[in-house]
Amino acid sequence: MAKSDKPNLRIMSAINVGEVESLKVLFENFPDHLRPKRLKYGHWLNYACAYGSADIVRYLISVGFDVNAKGRMGENPLAIACMRSQKEIVLVLKSEGAGFNTNRLIENPLFLAIGGDSPDYVQTLLEAGIDTSTRYVVGLEDNPSVDAVAWAMMKGDRPTAFTIALWNSNGDQAAAEAAIVEGQRLAQQIRGREEAFAAAERQAYLERPDPLRLH
Repeated sequence: MAKSDKPNLRIMSAINVGEVESLKVLFENFPDHLRPKRLKYGHWLNYACAYGSADIVRYLISVGFDVNAKGRMGENPLAIACMRSQKEIVLVLKSEGAGFNTNRLIENPLFLAIGGDSPDYVQTLLEAGIDTSTRYVVGLEDNPSVDAVAWAMMKGDRPTAFTIALWNSNGDQAAAEAAIVEGQRLAQQIRGREEAFAAAERQAYLERPDPLRLH
């Protein structure tokens, strides 16, 4: 282990056990490590949202960490806290104005959670106020856009689709089932369009001129 890595390990340890005072001293003694260049989660606030406590998160925000700053992979504090089921930290972040990054499907934590094995993560995202109405075009450019329910149906994750639909309908089971039907319709429509496009591409390839016959 390089000598320069040791302060980072001590900072991680202080965050892991929730020692705010120790963390303050470490940052005072090693100011260059307040914002390290190489860190799995990109910055200490993201790390604390995964492994720390609400008090640690409050302290990091107080010394200037941005509650919406992205990590190395585009993840932000609120998404990480939800992923780790850190519900107290979620409340702290929300009170400080944190939001979700939903500009693109590959950055939307709800869409990324669908089809996985973490139903608690999806529920925490919903409770934290993520926008379930956001829609994206997937696949062909002229495909219809899909919301989280339709995306879940495309991924074959009906239980999650129903969880989201039921949340959207404020517990109205009939409305949730109707949303599931619509999501399934969109999923089938997009799947059919993709299959037709792939078949046309294969046919065009088979019918292409043989360059050997042109000479």
